[in-house]
Amino acid sequence: MNSEQGRLADLHNIVLPEPVALWPPDTGGLLLLGALLICVALIALHRYLRWRRDGYRRAGMQVLDGAETVRDVSGVLKRVALAAYPRHRVASLYGAEWVDFLNRTCSRTVFEHTAFQGSVQPPPVELKDSARRWIGGHDAALPAETGEEG
Repeated sequence: MNSEQGRLADLHNIVLPEPVALWPPDTGGLLLLGALLICVALIALHRYLRWRRDGYRRAGMQVLDGAETVRDVSGVLKRVALAAYPRHRVASLYGAEWVDFLNRTCSRTVFEHTAFQGSVQPPPVELKDSARRWIGGHDAALPAETGEEG
């Protein structure tokens, strides 16, 4: 047993390595951090550009809140359409052509052909709701129109 006690006396405590420092990171960590920062910057830039691009939609929603007649609602929709689409394709539209254009450019809502009749009357709630859906969801690109050259 004497030899076993001698061997135990020769043992030393386990020496743990020093903890790995989080800073400064190694090359892989720096590359990962750089890639993460680039991704965050690209996402932020994309959101900012989309926010700026959709400014006319926010302005249209504010003006629509103050619309007191059916004519006002149609005017707001026309102003928003002029901001989003080429003037020569939108400015001359009225009546059934105007309603067809609104229906073609937004799949989220359907305007009746009689929606804008009675232009001095207060707008029905359904008309304002449809206008809000159109402003918020119309397609940014003008759909192909047959028989017209751009």
